[in-house]
Amino acid sequence: MSMRTILPKSGFFTFIFLVSTLLFANVVFSQATVTTDKDDYAPGEYVIITGAGWEPGERVDFTFVETPKPATCVNSHDNFAIADASGNIYYGGFLIKENHLGVHFVLTATGQASGRIAVTEFTDANVKFSTLGLPSGISVTVQYQGTAGGSTGGPVNSSATFSTSGSGSSSTIALTGPLSFQFPSTITVSGTTYALVSTSPGSPTNVPINGSYDIIATYTTCTAPTALTYASNNPAYCTGMAVTANSPSNGGGTPTSYSVSPTLPAGLTLNTTTGVITGTPTVAIGATDYTVLAINSCGSTSKVINITVNAAPSALTYSSNTATYCRGGAVSANSPSSGGGTPTSYSVSPTLPVGLTLNATTGVITGTPTTVSVATNYTITAINSCGSTTKVINITINTAPAFTACPSNITSNTAAGACNAIVSYTATASGTPTPTISYVFTGVTTASGSGTGSGSTFNKGVTNVTITATNSCGIATCSFIVTVNDTQLPTITCNAPIVVSNDVDVCGATVTYTVTSADNCAGQTVAQTAGLASGSVFPIGVTTNTFVVTDASGNTATC
Repeated sequence: MSMRTILPKSGFFTFIFLVSTLLFANVVFSQATVTTDKDDYAPGEYVIITGAGWEPGERVDFTFVETPKPATCVNSHDNFAIADASGNIYYGGFLIKENHLGVHFVLTATGQASGRIAVTEFTDANVKFSTLGLPSGISVTVQYQGTAGGSTGGPVNSSATFSTSGSGSSSTIALTGPLSFQFPSTITVSGTTYALVSTSPGSPTNVPINGSYDIIATYTTCTAPTALTYASNNPAYCTGMAVTANSPSNGGGTPTSYSVSPTLPAGLTLNTTTGVITGTPTVAIGATDYTVLAINSCGSTSKVINITVNAAPSALTYSSNTATYCRGGAVSANSPSSGGGTPTSYSVSPTLPVGLTLNATTGVITGTPTTVSVATNYTITAINSCGSTTKVINITINTAPAFTACPSNITSNTAAGACNAIVSYTATASGTPTPTISYVFTGVTTASGSGTGSGSTFNKGVTNVTITATNSCGIATCSFIVTVNDTQLPTITCNAPIVVSNDVDVCGATVTYTVTSADNCAGQTVAQTAGLASGSVFPIGVTTNTFVVTDASGNTATC
C-alpha cells in the first residue's frame, strides 16, 4: 500500500483584524502534515514519524487506531511530539511487535495550539508478491495458502491481485510460517504468451516472523515446441544390450516435459525431463509405433517413432541334423529352424561337399553332390544384428552300386554221368555303403538267393542269370547266360548172338531178345535199323539185328 498523507479534516480561519499580516498568513495558509518512513513494517522495526507545518513549539498528539486490534494489545500506543522552531515534528518510539502482524494502523496527529490535524496510514504486513519480465499494466493474481500473521493466526487460502504497472507488486500481506503459492503458469498479452520460469523463493517456503518477505516470479516469452524428431526415428534394438541414448531435438520453445504412449518396450525408459530414451530391452517385440509428446506451458508437439526389439537367434536345428546323401542325386532341401530372433544370414565351416550349397540368406542346404564323402561335421552359424547361434550337422555322401566284374555268357558241358554241371564265375560290385548282392536264375534252372550264385548246379540247357547289387543309393544288375551242353554219348546193349533151331514144321524160329539203353540225360530213343523185331519168326540162316540209340542232344550209339 502506498504511503498516504491526508489533509486536515477541518481548518480554522480566525480573522482578527488587529494581528499583523504575517500572522494572518501563517494561520490561513499553513498546512500540517504527518508521515511515516515506510508503508509497511515487520515485527521488530520502529515506526519513524515526521511532519511539518505545525505551530512552532506546540504539542502534537498522536492517536493510533488499529484494525483489527490485537487481543493481546492492552496498552495504548498514543504519544506526542513537540514541534520545533520550524514547525517540524519527529517521533521514533513506536515499536512494531509480532502481535501487530496483519494490523492496519491509522495515525491521526493533532496540534494542541493550532488545532491542525493530519492523518497517515501504515501496516504491519510482511509478504509481497511481484514479477519480472512482464509488460506493465498486466493484472496478475497469485493464489496462496498459509497462516495469517497478527492476532488472527488462522489458516489462509486466498489470492492477491496486482498490476505490473507502478510498483509492479502486490500489497503486503501479513503471513507467517509455511506458505504455498501459485503464480499463473502462463500469461498471454496481445498474442504473446509469457511462461513462468521460476519463483524466488520457490513454493512452498517458510515466512520468517521478522522482516519483509519478497516473493518474485520471473516470466519469459513462451513458444510451444515444434517439429519434434529423434536421433533415430526408427531404431532397432537387441534384447540384453544397452541401447545408445536416443535423444530428441525440436524447433520452437524448449520442452519442459515428455511423455510416451503406449509404454515403451520392457527395459526401455523415456526421461520425462529430457526426452532421452535409454535402457536395456528385455523382451523382443515387432516393429511398433510409439507417440512421444514434448510439452511446455505454451503447448506441445509429438513425434511417432517406430521401435523394433530383436533377439539373437537361438536353438538352431535342421530338418535333418545327420544327413546321408547319394552322389549324383539331388538332395531334398534341408531347412533350418531356430528360436529367438530371425537370422538374416548363414555361414558354414568347413565348405560343404562338392555340389552342395548353403543359401546364405535362408540357411537351406540344396544341390547334387558329385563326390563321395565320409561322415563329416559341418558347423552352421545363423546370424542377425543381435548375435548368432550355431549347429553342428553331420553329412555323409554315398555312391550307388556299380559292378566292377560281370561275367560274359558261360558255356559248360554236363558233368560225367549227370545232366547238369557246376558252374563257377566271378561277379563283384562296389558302392557306399557296401551293396547287398543277390541272384536270380530263370530258364532251365530256377533259383534265387544271396550272393552271386557262383558254384551253383545248372541244368542242361540255357539258364538266365541276373545278379543285383543294392544299397541306399540305388541298384545295379549284372546279367549273363549259362549254357550247359550234353556231349556224352548214350549207351546201348544188345543180346549176344542167338542160335536156335527152327520150329516144328516151320522153316524158321520165333526168337525174342532184349535191347537196353542208357544216357546221362533222360529221353534217349532206340531205333532198329536192321533185322527183325523181337518175337518175330526168323528165317533159317543168319539175321543181323542193328539198333541205334539217340539222346535228346542228338548223341548216338549202335549195337
